[in-house]
Amino acid sequence: STISETLDTDLVGGAAVDTTLTETPASTTNSTSASFRFTGNADAVAFECRLDDAAAVPCASPWMLTDLSNGSHTFTVAALNSQGTPDLTPASYSWTVNVTTLATTLTAQPAAETTNRTASFSFSASGASDFACSLDGSSYSACASPQRYEKLGNGHHTFLVRATGGPAARYVWHITNAAPTVAGDQGLMVGENGAVNVTLQGADDEPLRYQIVEPPQHGFLLGLAPALTYVPNTGYAGPDSFIYRAWDGQAYSSSATVHLTVRLAKYAVFAEAGVAFEQNSAVVRGDVGVNTTSSGPFLRNNVEASFSQNAQMQDPNSRVLADSIVVENKALIYNPSYNELTGKGTVNGTRTTPLVLPLRAGSPALPAIAAGTQAVTVNGNQTLAAGSYGALTVGNNATLVLSGGLYQFAGWNVSQGAKIHFAAPSEVRIAGVVAMSQNAFVGPAPGATAVDANQIVLYVAGASSQGGNFPAAVSVAQNAALNAYVVAPNGLITLQQNANATGIFIGKWFLAAQNAKVARPAESAVAGADIENAGPESAEIAPDPAATPPLTVTLAPADITSRL
Repeated sequence: STISETLDTDLVGGAAVDTTLTETPASTTNSTSASFRFTGNADAVAFECRLDDAAAVPCASPWMLTDLSNGSHTFTVAALNSQGTPDLTPASYSWTVNVTTLATTLTAQPAAETTNRTASFSFSASGASDFACSLDGSSYSACASPQRYEKLGNGHHTFLVRATGGPAARYVWHITNAAPTVAGDQGLMVGENGAVNVTLQGADDEPLRYQIVEPPQHGFLLGLAPALTYVPNTGYAGPDSFIYRAWDGQAYSSSATVHLTVRLAKYAVFAEAGVAFEQNSAVVRGDVGVNTTSSGPFLRNNVEASFSQNAQMQDPNSRVLADSIVVENKALIYNPSYNELTGKGTVNGTRTTPLVLPLRAGSPALPAIAAGTQAVTVNGNQTLAAGSYGALTVGNNATLVLSGGLYQFAGWNVSQGAKIHFAAPSEVRIAGVVAMSQNAFVGPAPGATAVDANQIVLYVAGASSQGGNFPAAVSVAQNAALNAYVVAPNGLITLQQNANATGIFIGKWFLAAQNAKVARPAESAVAGADIENAGPESAEIAPDPAATPPLTVTLAPADITSRL
């Protein structure tokens, strides 16, 4: 059943009042003053008046307005009853002040609707040299054209300017909040079991806070944004990333991604199934490892690691780690770890057996690769910005400069004598294969002191079926040079005769032909590189304003286990 009860309710708040204007200025006047008279009905006990968009104030009839600016104005008056309830339909009157003597004219002003927190006004008045300005009802003070205001708040603003002895010009505009912006994606490189500083990058007129939208999957973040430190999980090598956005108190920025490459430690060459070093080839610095016991096919001698005549490991601190190793006559290796070691070559240092395999849970993985469709062909000299592209072909003796950042390609063909120069640290993702012809060069640009092989990352996903038992992923032809951290887990990395490679080379197989050389670079002093440069803002760590109460994301050592 339903029970109903009638309650006495006064929603109006006392007796209704009505307001009437009895005296107003002319609709157009050359006076900067205006007088208004008004009355209310019998229930009116007080009045409140308002000019234009200013707040209402208590008033009484007659009500005088002075120092009016040129232009249109609206006067509104409402009677109030004994309970303070105003007339719901107040009386109003609009008129125009048009004083021509010493009238100030605005010649430049901000847009009526803008997100810009800075405003500049230009003005002039015939026969006048002295001006006074007022912003948002402040007292007039001396000013000159142009008059500039900075760090203005959101909302409506009113600017007044007048020449001495003349009427004011008036301008009203509205500032709306603009979402903060963040710099483009960043790319950072860090050694295995190391750490790298990360500066989150945002820009806004208001103080910024930051939110980690997606934390890294293979490491954790320390510190208070925007100054963070990324620490990869112990023993992890491969790609990682995290996503963040900025908050200015009213709106979020778009999201930005920090791409991270954790470089494999110690190794110059790391293969999943096998390595072979032909006559007179050399490993100048760094370890050589084969991750698993192979059932074939084998590159040479039916073993996982083969060192042919006069092949040499040149660093006494280097190691060779593989299930079975052959060291042929006059070859030289150091510090082998193995289950089977044969051959007449020289073995120095410490021998360790048996060797537990695999060396790692797996080779470093590839990130997602989203190559574009627009092919790029370079003949002559060209510079290419970061982005997604189709197949890249650099013609004979041509030079391509990569300006830095994240690149994605369908494939690479670097022709005879061609050069790919990196002007800044870069991450390159290649869906197909890399083919370098004779005398080609890939590496730092001349004079690019912030770039070395540690700061150039090539992820190569493809493998050519033309390689037979050993599908080719990366091929470096005679006398060519490659300087990069290369991850090509699906195929063979080949250094042909007299090729030189500086970096870390990770593939399913690795082959160094006669007189080829490979060297692991020293760890770079360059900790990382912005994919798009932008100055960071000082800011706090971000809350999530959608949460109740607000969620504060804290990045600190105590949160390592939760990783946000």
